[in-house]
Amino acid sequence: VNLHTVNLSQCAQLEGKIERLNYNILLPIGARGRRSIGRSRKYTWRYVTINYLITLPWAFNSYAPQTDDDSNWKGWWFHPSDRRFFGIRVTHQPSPWIQDYGNFLIKAFIPSSFSTSTSRDKFTGYSPTKSTFSPYYFKTNLLAYGTATESCTLEFTASNHGGIMRVSFPSHVEAENNEIPGFRQTRRIQIVLNGDGDYSYVGRSPIDGTSMIGGYTKANSGGVGTADADFAHYFVALIYGGSDGSIPTSFSVENVKADDNSAWIDFEGENPNHRILTVRFATSFISAAQAMVNLQSEVALETITFDSLVEESRLQWREVLGRVKVHPIRHEEMGYTIAEAASIRRVFYSSMY
Repeated sequence: VNLHTVNLSQCAQLEGKIERLNYNILLPIGARGRRSIGRSRKYTWRYVTINYLITLPWAFNSYAPQTDDDSNWKGWWFHPSDRRFFGIRVTHQPSPWIQDYGNFLIKAFIPSSFSTSTSRDKFTGYSPTKSTFSPYYFKTNLLAYGTATESCTLEFTASNHGGIMRVSFPSHVEAENNEIPGFRQTRRIQIVLNGDGDYSYVGRSPIDGTSMIGGYTKANSGGVGTADADFAHYFVALIYGGSDGSIPTSFSVENVKADDNSAWIDFEGENPNHRILTVRFATSFISAAQAMVNLQSEVALETITFDSLVEESRLQWREVLGRVKVHPIRHEEMGYTIAEAASIRRVFYSSMY
């Protein structure tokens, strides 16, 4: 394939760490039609409307960092210039204009209140320029929960019907004379739903007894059939502790909550196994039982680790992108500089992605 003309403006760029997969991927990041006018935000057709996605080629689900929750613009929940992080969104959205269906959020944070999630817990600050974006792996620092010496990091990688999220919290601070150190250290894992017929529960895994959150969302933007179709997107999430994400966790009933808006479990920071929490989850449009089958077949503790899933996903993208090979562009014959020729190659593989 010889490339002569490429419209570079069609590739939204992020000045951060971009994983290249050896194919010089420059991810098309964000729905760039948003612009600010005074205190209001407007959306135009001027730029591409492509969201950054963590996914597998032609996967059942896609995932993305959610950086906005403007109820007036429900389809525009990610932008490369945003500095807020709400969680990892499970999404099937084909376009911001069409909006989403079967969507919900998976998040981890240190709650400001033990009794419920307050508005202060909706998001944390994050820096996109210091985050890692790739088709198969995402990593960022959750700025609100770090300390002077340690960061709180969130990592995510995807399977076909699910994925694994790994969160590393700062070490627990021992207070002197049994005094409160001045900040909360509880770790919370939460699934955020959409109300209006959604359902969640907290329980223990039938596999190994570890903490489990399950349920379904009926969120959609139309096109999912009549009421008789009884559309629902079922999910199940298992939560493990330990540095390798293999230690089953437990909870007490006073440290959980589940309703049609969200479900969460709190884990005490004093337990060293709770410094790193790993969430393995999967979904299904068929049933809760099928969601568990998908979890067992794709992200089961016994068969796959977080790092091995990252590598497995990377190889799938490498195989697909490797089906087309771009011959070296003779920049001197076409009037390109070496940097311009490299940019054209990046745009080709990014567009292919």
